[in-house]
This record gives sequence, structure tokens and C-alpha cells, in this order.
Amino acid sequence: MTRSAKTSLIAIALIMLLLALAGRQRASEPQAKVANTAEPDLPFPRNETGEPIPFPDKADYALLSAAQLPNGNVTSVSRRYSEQSGVTYTYREFQCEKGLLRTLGSGDTRTQAEIKRSPSEKFGKLYNGSSAYLTAELACARFGKKATAPLP
Repeated sequence: MTRSAKTSLIAIALIMLLLALAGRQRASEPQAKVANTAEPDLPFPRNETGEPIPFPDKADYALLSAAQLPNGNVTSVSRRYSEQSGVTYTYREFQCEKGLLRTLGSGDTRTQAEIKRSPSEKFGKLYNGSSAYLTAELACARFGKKATAPLP
């Protein structure tokens, strides 16, 4: 076999490998429906005129992405910034209509936040007025769902 033929076979094998890796989807992770996330939402919360409403913790929040899982739950990645503690990213899963959430990951970078922890973590309640609730409202609305906060 000539050198150019060997080079061509290696190139074809590499292309096939790259295509296989790009199209690979683990059976344990069903594909999610992703909302348009080209631009993050404006920092929230905001009043009727679009002016930011300061949180008691004096932090700025932004929803960076949202996706709907095959089971109907919605996931989000949000960013929190404060002068005192810097930037924190949080990856959450919401059961919008039930008013439940669980944190899947968090960290100083978006990549750190998106590394999932054990899926056995239980869901907790959303509380009206919390930053998690406002994140849920924005993320759930992207898929025509309404986030609810259960009564105490």
C-alpha cells in the first residue's frame, strides 16, 4: 500500500470516528428540547418599566439557558454576581407546575455548574420571591409552563 493510500485511510478513519463521537448520545441521557439561548435574559427581577429591582442580597441574577427534558421537567443555568462574593453559576431542574426544584450543580464557572451530581437528590419546594423562583418563572415560561410556589 502506498503512503498516500495509508494517509487517506487514516484520514477517513479519523473522520468516521469524529462523526461517531459527534452523533453519540448516551441512552441514560435523553435529548432535551432547548430554548433559544443565544442571548441571556436581562438581569432579573425587573419592574413593569424594566428597571432592575434590587434583591436584599444586593446581587444581580441572569438566566443563561433553559431546556425541557423528555419527562417535562425544565432545567436552567443561571448566574449570580455580587461584589462581595463574585460570580456563581447554578444548574437546576424544576417541576414547574408542582413548584419543586433541585440543584444539579453549582460552581465558579458555567462548566463546573453543569457537571451533574447524583440524580438521587430529592426535590425541594420553591419559595415565592426567591431567586430560584424567579429563575423557575423565566425558564418554565420558555416552554409555556407556569412555575408555582406551593403554599406553606
